[in-house]
Amino acid sequence: MTGGSATPRRAVFVVGMHRSGTSLVSRLLSLYGFALPNTLMPAGPHNEQGYFESQRIFEAHQELFRELGSEWDDLKDPPRSFYEGLGESPWPARFQELVLDEFGSSGDFVLKDPRISRLLPLWRRVMDHLSIEPLFVTMVRDPEEVAASLRAAQGTPVIRGTLLWLRHQLSAERETRGRPRVFVHYDRLTADWRTEMERVIATLGLSNTISEEGVARADRFVDRDLKHQQRSGKLGEVRSRGWIASVYRHLCEATEADPSDPLYATASEWFDDVTAELDFAEAAYSELSDSKRAEWPRAQPERDRANRELADLREVHEDAKREAADLEGRLAVEERRARERASEVRELRAEIEERENRLRRQLDTITRSERAMGELVDRMEDREAETRRLERELASERSDLAHALERLEAAESALEGERRNVLERDLHRRVLRRKLAMAERPWTTRAAAWAGLSEKDEEAQ
Repeated sequence: MTGGSATPRRAVFVVGMHRSGTSLVSRLLSLYGFALPNTLMPAGPHNEQGYFESQRIFEAHQELFRELGSEWDDLKDPPRSFYEGLGESPWPARFQELVLDEFGSSGDFVLKDPRISRLLPLWRRVMDHLSIEPLFVTMVRDPEEVAASLRAAQGTPVIRGTLLWLRHQLSAERETRGRPRVFVHYDRLTADWRTEMERVIATLGLSNTISEEGVARADRFVDRDLKHQQRSGKLGEVRSRGWIASVYRHLCEATEADPSDPLYATASEWFDDVTAELDFAEAAYSELSDSKRAEWPRAQPERDRANRELADLREVHEDAKREAADLEGRLAVEERRARERASEVRELRAEIEERENRLRRQLDTITRSERAMGELVDRMEDREAETRRLERELASERSDLAHALERLEAAESALEGERRNVLERDLHRRVLRRKLAMAERPWTTRAAAWAGLSEKDEEAQ
């Protein structure tokens, strides 16, 4: 989000060479609250996540280059006469109208098209007329990576690609001097976008912040897989020599230096010297080329044939790319399935291992139980033997008791007989005593006593 309304309105220009990360930084700036154009250029096979630039402004740039008898990949800058005649040219007014149409009444906005690097004097005039303050973010990337990416995307020869990189970077650096600007290296941006974007915001004197949702979107967007052409090596080191290597080294230093650092002024002077030598070399090459142009009509049939062959090769290349993309898609599906199966295998292995652990624990428990049961069986056998011994002893004692009981019963029977004999003898003795006593009494008394004695005897019996 922007930190309140700004006066004047500001436009962040993203400049630098094609394939240098200009789309990436434009998207990140939009997440920091800078408006994108209304008519966005659609994504393409060489930039699948989008370009984040105006389709209409791109088309106007193309038309302007054609009017100048040039193209975006011309090694020569637009003629100075074009910029000197901007006061009478319809182009400033046309681009002013495009800015108003594309950005309307939105606040600060981001304006990106690598072609702007070659047309900055025109765009500064447009901004002045609209009272919009321009700020500049110059993208820097390894020129050999850029050239390799251009060759893969458009078939541009590597040597021409590195020279185009040199011309774009020199033009962008020269035409942004004295303006708020910051240099950003693509490698640092992809490695740690948050730190690099905070540096961009601070260096340009802005106060924009990014929301948590914006952070999540940026994390998804900044994917190192986007960097298809990547060399190994330290930052600032390239295999190229001469101007290319020196300019790249100075630009890498600029991505680390403070804008107030004298390094900027020193490097700018050296950049001007390189530009002058490059202009001289291009002029000499143009004269040589002009002398050869007379031969072009005779070589036209051969060029046409070569172009047809090139078109056929490009068609074959596109077919191969589509087939490769299809294969990559299938491979991705198979890899995803393989990962899912690997995950399932890992889960199954973990489950099997857990089950084996449980079985081992259960086996240990069973082993301990069997050992305990063996001990119990041994103890039970001992007790059974003891029980059998006790049963034998009990049977013997029972036999002895039975014999003793028989003897006791016999003794009791004998005792009972003896007792009866004793009672009978005692009774007989009492009877005899009474009879004797009655024999000594008178008759009447003896009869009564005899009767009573008879009754007692009956009772006793």
